[in-house]
Amino acid sequence: MRGLLQFLYANSSFLLFLMLEVLCFYLIVNFNEKQRIIWFSTASAAIGSTNKTADNIARYFKLGKENQKLLDENAALRARLHELLVMQGDTTVGDSISRENLAAYLGDTTGVDTSKNEYFYIPANIINKSIVGTRNFLTLDKGHKHGIEEDMGVISNDGVVGIVRKVSEHYSIVMSILHQSSSINASIRRTGAYGLLQWDGQDSRYMYLNNVPRHDEIQMKDTVQTSGYSNIFPKDVLIGIVDTFYSESGSNHHSIKVKLNNNLGRLQSAYIIVNKHYPELSELEAQLPDE
Repeated sequence: MRGLLQFLYANSSFLLFLMLEVLCFYLIVNFNEKQRIIWFSTASAAIGSTNKTADNIARYFKLGKENQKLLDENAALRARLHELLVMQGDTTVGDSISRENLAAYLGDTTGVDTSKNEYFYIPANIINKSIVGTRNFLTLDKGHKHGIEEDMGVISNDGVVGIVRKVSEHYSIVMSILHQSSSINASIRRTGAYGLLQWDGQDSRYMYLNNVPRHDEIQMKDTVQTSGYSNIFPKDVLIGIVDTFYSESGSNHHSIKVKLNNNLGRLQSAYIIVNKHYPELSELEAQLPDE
């Protein structure tokens, strides 16, 4: 207490000056219309800016939850889109649920049996990745606990990402399409011509569609997508567009350079494709004779 009194005594002149300044400010603001308007305008702007900053900070910390919510909604919409294609008669997508359920599916889905869905999608966050070198992988925050298994396809909102190769309880490792061993069945949307999409280990923006017969017509800017001729990716998932193409003398196939729609370097989230028929199809195809 004695120390406080000594401080007040030692700084009494300065404290008196501050009190007089505050009093003068109060009198000026309250008894002068112009100064009062200026004060309230300045104070409102300062308070508004502070509130906006605080709101932005709060929104930032909520982004994780909002992003996960959007991923879940997109995964559900992807599954619904696939089912609608089936119900509208696109038999190449797969036999899923009957046309009779279309009205209910477009409206209230309560009570609608979705157990026949061929594909559904599990959203995941990318927690590690590489795009340098010829053997690139990604790590996702989903594993066995979430229903993930090896050989499941992975896509994003912009196209194909890769295939799951290793799975632990909570995580999975994805072999990126930018890997020297990656080989994706792909086709030209306009004509249906198909081949194998592979990476040459050079530019991460481009891949090559190989083994497309020379007699198939190819045009610049043709859309390249998954062909559906695999148990991993459904049909019509966007991959990119034809950038250039040529046929070497004596070759029976085109050499097609594809510009990827996906920018894997900026990718932060993805969807793991679950094909419910995959175990049955794989077991059946394994029984085929070698010759």
